Amino acid sequence: MALNLFPLPQSQGFRSSLVYMGQLVDRGVNILVFPEGERSITGELLPFRQGLGIMAKELDVPVVPIKISGLEKVFPRGASWPKQGIVRVEIGQPLRFGMESAAEIVEITRKSIEAL
Repeated sequence: MALNLFPLPQSQGFRSSLVYMGQLVDRGVNILVFPEGERSITGELLPFRQGLGIMAKELDVPVVPIKISGLEKVFPRGASWPKQGIVRVEIGQPLRFGMESAAEIVEITRKSIEAL
């Protein structure tokens, strides 16, 4: 983990990753998740995967909505190196959840990002 990152499994083995993320949270580490699971070719939001909602619910952590615009031009999918250009990052207010389902957490987060 030289870059302090790890890929989340997309079909199986998510439970062990969730345990590992819980250990990180317990040590005060913030976790950055790209809920789409891949970069958009057009810059439009892709469907969010449910892992975000499961993580937020199981780990009882707030979600900070972050919108990244322009990355599709500066570092398009398939590129091995970024190009010069402008990338804009907008950070919203933390979202705290209680009794919401994982699916509701994902939808609320998506709407918060769209509103940025």
